[in-house]
Amino acid sequence: MSRYKYTEDNPLKVFTAFSGYDSQCLALDRIGIPYELVGWSEIDDNAIRGHNALYPQYAGRNYGDIQKIDWKQVPDFDLFTYSSPCTD
Repeated sequence: MSRYKYTEDNPLKVFTAFSGYDSQCLALDRIGIPYELVGWSEIDDNAIRGHNALYPQYAGRNYGDIQKIDWKQVPDFDLFTYSSPCTD
């Protein structure tokens, strides 16, 4: 059993990179782990629109290009996760 207990009052704090529509958040939703998406990083306009449609509450937390993030401006997080960008 995990020593960590995430609840609505103490959610897992997550940052997702190359987020796309954020399959990582979808997985957390599906397995029922309470979380807060403190930030995400995506530059593709279509992916951003998809993300914002699924998670409008986090629309203002996109830090954009991962190479340009000032990590001092990002809130602390417990989990950093990513989806490898697709290529042609």
